Amino acid sequence: KNADHLLHLKTKGPENIICSCISPCGSWIAYSTVSRFFLYRLNYEHDNISLKRVSKMPAFLRSALQILFSEDSTKLFVASNQGALHIVQLSGGSFKHLHAFQPQSGTVEAMCLLAVSPDGNWLAASGTSAGVHVYNVKQLKLHCTVPAYNFPVTAMAIAPNTNNLVIAHSDQQPLLFMDLLDERTLVAVERPLDDIIAQLPPPIKKKKFGT
Repeated sequence: KNADHLLHLKTKGPENIICSCISPCGSWIAYSTVSRFFLYRLNYEHDNISLKRVSKMPAFLRSALQILFSEDSTKLFVASNQGALHIVQLSGGSFKHLHAFQPQSGTVEAMCLLAVSPDGNWLAASGTSAGVHVYNVKQLKLHCTVPAYNFPVTAMAIAPNTNNLVIAHSDQQPLLFMDLLDERTLVAVERPLDDIIAQLPPPIKKKKFGT
């Protein structure tokens, strides 16, 4: 069956969308322009679509650089352009601000990349120069900070079951595997990219991936 075009959502005015995200359940759509943040509740039933905008957004959510939903679609993580990282609770059609992690040491460095664990307990946020901050979502506190590397982070993810944090940098050489532990500790293992490629199955080795 061919895909059906169900929805076309456009912004008003000249501003472009700088980031957007759709919840895994497909019921929430969030996006941000340079000056405004938007959140919509989407209902699709019996080939009928209804879209309702969540009004009266908090003043501190004026704009976002990165947006991410939790795996169960009950939380929304918003990295604002002022450097704060907001956690929002989503329930039905309601919106509740749970917590805001403020920039470290009074800086305003914005978080450019976000990654959340499948169980929703851990959130990793990366800026341009301050390393990767790992937050405990249940306790709403900073767990630890992975020291900054000479090159910026280009991708990161938290593995299911193990909660290992995988970080890749722009020099394409080291991949860091972080084992998140309790009491503000972690174990870091650095592996060269060539070692990882050497362990790949032959069909995967032959593939060419864009960088």
